[in-house]
Amino acid sequence: MRIAGLGLCALAVVSMVFYGVLAREPGRQITLHQAVQATWQQADGPIAAGDVQRSWVWGPEPTASTVEFYRDSPDTTRKLIYFDKGRLDILDEGGDTSSPWFTTGALLVSEMLSGQIQLGDDDFVERETPRIPLTGDLIQQDGVTYASLAPLATYADDAPVFDDAVGGELTAVLNAAGEVDPDGMANSGVVIGGYSDVTEHNVAAPFVDWVRSQPYPDLYLLGHPVSEPYWIQTEVLGTPKMVLVQAFERRVMTYTPDIPAQWQVESANVGQHYRLWRQLDQPGNVALAPLASGEPFGEELVAAAFSAGIDPYMLVAISQIVSGGDPLYEDNEGRGLLRVAGDDASFDPQLNAEAGAKALRDAMPSALNVNWKAVLTSYYGAAGKVDATIALHDELVSKYSAELMRLSDTGETAAANFGGPLDSGPAAYYDPSYTTDWWEWALTYYEDIGLATPGWANDPNGYYCVRPGYMPGERLRVNANGRTIDCTVGDMVADRDLANWLSKWSIEMNWPMFVALGLDTNNSATVEYPGDWPKPPPSIPAPQAPTNDPAPAPQPPANGPAPVNPPVEQPAAPVGEPAPPPPEVETETDTPPPPPPTPTQEPAPVQPTPTAPPATPTPAPAPPVSTPTPTPEPTEPPPVKEPIPHEPSTPIPVPPTPTPEPEPEPEPEPEPTEELTVDSGGGEVVAPPPSR
Repeated sequence: MRIAGLGLCALAVVSMVFYGVLAREPGRQITLHQAVQATWQQADGPIAAGDVQRSWVWGPEPTASTVEFYRDSPDTTRKLIYFDKGRLDILDEGGDTSSPWFTTGALLVSEMLSGQIQLGDDDFVERETPRIPLTGDLIQQDGVTYASLAPLATYADDAPVFDDAVGGELTAVLNAAGEVDPDGMANSGVVIGGYSDVTEHNVAAPFVDWVRSQPYPDLYLLGHPVSEPYWIQTEVLGTPKMVLVQAFERRVMTYTPDIPAQWQVESANVGQHYRLWRQLDQPGNVALAPLASGEPFGEELVAAAFSAGIDPYMLVAISQIVSGGDPLYEDNEGRGLLRVAGDDASFDPQLNAEAGAKALRDAMPSALNVNWKAVLTSYYGAAGKVDATIALHDELVSKYSAELMRLSDTGETAAANFGGPLDSGPAAYYDPSYTTDWWEWALTYYEDIGLATPGWANDPNGYYCVRPGYMPGERLRVNANGRTIDCTVGDMVADRDLANWLSKWSIEMNWPMFVALGLDTNNSATVEYPGDWPKPPPSIPAPQAPTNDPAPAPQPPANGPAPVNPPVEQPAAPVGEPAPPPPEVETETDTPPPPPPTPTQEPAPVQPTPTAPPATPTPAPAPPVSTPTPTPEPTEPPPVKEPIPHEPSTPIPVPPTPTPEPEPEPEPEPEPTEELTVDSGGGEVVAPPPSR
């Protein structure tokens, strides 16, 4: 049986292997700039505190903080803070925090509907429009997706435009195929409340009323409308519902009429959808989160390094030395983040990171005792940048490794005592082809990338085991059939397999240990944890919606000790019980508000002389002070910026390389302010309930 890190699929699933393996610390939070915190606090602070009941504007807390290249920012980078409902961008952290342009809402919906990732004011990388439902459950049959809506949105080549129809009833129904029935929702009782001369789209009255109740200008929260309002059938926790949806540059708004009025209008989980589309993920292992969050395209580079089985710090260092972290870099030898040459030379940062990581691994004669000078000389084709890359690698390790040291309890690892039972039940084994040499190589690999427990050692008896939540190098004790063996944790379990794993096994181990405990004849084991307390089970990620972007193809370790062919006959390993149902999918409704986050504030930067705003600025919200502060508003609205592709790129699937399969294998888990012209009145609509 093999589920995880370096075994059967070896690093086959490693792009997700380490995310969520260790439970996140209860008190761990994302550091927010004071301007971002003020923006969140003004809109969502009262909800989190329980003072009001309405929908989230951004979300209960930030979900990720990352850095990306942006060609037109002062230092060519921008800081991105993701929430469930959207994203806030800072293009210049040293800028004037009192400026209305300091932090702006990202045009996430524009990017998804146009299929273009924006990396500069006029620089884009193409990616296929996602097949993620606009609202409701992430996984549903015949859901209306961004791909369904894209042909009807502003960015389509033959995009339809509409006359001002304020006061008219909204009856059009959109289906999953992108077809519109203009009278599919007769007598809906919902009317058009506004019209945009810029994009020539009408706006549903509930959304006009909603944005008027917010403490921000309309285009700061929504952006221009980029589609008409349409009724769609969606699923919420598996229950079909008719919902009115409309896409704006920054948000997708929803209106559900058959629930209490205070919950009827809501902002869809666009921030979640965008990260699914980009296949972005923060490491659940907090030791790696700082690297993924703190360096340009860190999430893509860390995932690509794991997929190829190489040091993620080295891959990040290479990207900064070879291209300056610029995914649009190009010379006569290659292009993109890692200056990839040939057919795999994509400007898409994810695809380029994957191709570059694979090329680097191909240049490594062995995964053990890597001679980085030789490998980098081969990769670069010259020695000129080798020393600078190694120096930057060492600097990054020093900068980010403190988190791992803080998390690791070396006393617990070395403890002679064991605290008590952690779990009991059937055990699973690795195929005998995974020899002691392989396990020792795996531990060396984990140490190289900062994921082995400090002070680890190879197991003196050659007994290796795996248990979610425990890091390579830690020790566990297993009792079975009157025998006791202490083993060294040597591998990890993939995020996607956690639920299935935890429902079936108490522990995994190598074949010699499996036999030594007599588990090949009577399979029942008790696992003891070291030290004074057990670690909590790791959190299980929610299922993800399918997209048009194929996941990276599984890739086993290309080098290192190769497993030998397994015996023809092996004792049968336990037959697992049916996998539990997947956890509830996150939707936009029916979730109580959590306790308020208390993000760490950063000191205010020195305020320089204000500079001109970007080409398409959007007013930031007024700071939350006791007296009203007017929000500056430019006088002339420019037209909506049409995305212009910089370079099309198409994902290139790589066929997996077969490897021996240990048994049993568990089943996988299934812009300036423009006032909207309003012709109809109506009372204030209170936004919907908190969402997950």
